[in-house]
Amino acid sequence: MRIVKFIAVSFIATTIALESSVAKAQDPLDASQSKEAQEWRVLLIIKPETDLRLKDQPPIKTKIAADNITAVKKAFLEYTPYWVSKVSEGRLRWKAEAVISPTPVTAVSEMGKGTYWVAPWNIPEDIQKFVPPGIYDGVFVYWKAAEEKGNAINTGFGWSIGPHDAANNCGYTCVHYANSDLWGRDSEFTEVFLHEWLHQLEGFYGSKGVKLPKGGLHGATAYGYEHHPTQFWKPWYRDFIAGDVRESDGSKTGLGEKAWSLGTIRDEQRIFTPQYLTPELKKQNLFRNGSFEGADLFDWTFVSWRGITNSGKSVSVVAHDGKQKNAAVLNAAEADDLGFRQKIPVKPKTRYLCCGWAKTEGVTVVEQGGTIGANLSVWGGYEHSSFRLTGTTDWTYLSFIFDSGERTTVEVGVRLGFYSSTVTGKAWFDDICLIEIPEKAAK
Repeated sequence: MRIVKFIAVSFIATTIALESSVAKAQDPLDASQSKEAQEWRVLLIIKPETDLRLKDQPPIKTKIAADNITAVKKAFLEYTPYWVSKVSEGRLRWKAEAVISPTPVTAVSEMGKGTYWVAPWNIPEDIQKFVPPGIYDGVFVYWKAAEEKGNAINTGFGWSIGPHDAANNCGYTCVHYANSDLWGRDSEFTEVFLHEWLHQLEGFYGSKGVKLPKGGLHGATAYGYEHHPTQFWKPWYRDFIAGDVRESDGSKTGLGEKAWSLGTIRDEQRIFTPQYLTPELKKQNLFRNGSFEGADLFDWTFVSWRGITNSGKSVSVVAHDGKQKNAAVLNAAEADDLGFRQKIPVKPKTRYLCCGWAKTEGVTVVEQGGTIGANLSVWGGYEHSSFRLTGTTDWTYLSFIFDSGERTTVEVGVRLGFYSSTVTGKAWFDDICLIEIPEKAAK
């Protein structure tokens, strides 16, 4: 699981609709059609209705009008691609789509004390329906949390994270409602999509070692950039994208060609699919007996939060691939967090993919506030696969990436439950693999 910091931005609450352009005599839109332009695919999920029942707060019920939906779609589908091409000087191309979700926002997450946003884990049905793996680089959600002259919660305007497993490993942004007349091509409100998208890229490429300016995307003033009355922050974005932000020693930082050479976010998503794990890569598996053959499982250490010793074993069932004889089974008759793990030597500052298959029967999260059922995880931290299987499911592919950081060994394996997420039920695991993966995205 990637460790990504939440990044917020507040925009000026006044309308600015002046003619604006980046200072460049030649219109770079023509250049955006060149073969060198890198394509970024993004999706806007519009949530027209909100129906919130938060603890200790009055209910909030809102609906976004049709003219506002039309306005925000135009800002996302037409105006923002224009500005992406402008500020990247034709190097990047935004391929945007928009869908309208049929379900209301019914859950939000707190981001700081008293501030809320729609996180990707708050809309799993939309992610599953509209965001298949490997199709999009970034996902944006547009919603409304303030009733007309009524109840409201504090939301901020834009919140973003880098690629996250709960968003099917896309970058993710939540944008709050603004009036229809604010979504003009040259409005600073429309710039929110450009700004938040760059936060997604910042999280992605920063995790790959691309040197970013001090303060990241919010470091503009430290480098002498100022808010412009008509161009707003676009000159800063231009240099940030080009990797042309000059440090005091004369070196340059920002995204630039080093970032683009690493591929896009959706290129990286291929790592999370079963097809990525070729027979050659499987030979590099760091797990011993990842298929759980043999009754005793000497290579694996069984652990139980309750200290129960007979809740895990290898069983002769129809294994995932139909060829091997056995799979591991974890059975929590009482609320527990249990698993099989191995202590694996790893290289410091190296990325690893942990993946494999699981199926469940009657898995229920017992602990209040818990959400994690069957998963793959690293013990001693919060790195785990995203699907967090609960209920009764067929064989499902689980995967996550972790960075070893300063560690030279990790304890990693299969798990039923998690910290503060004890469960009951049964889960089977098979074909578990742990391999080192490159910094460059898979092609």
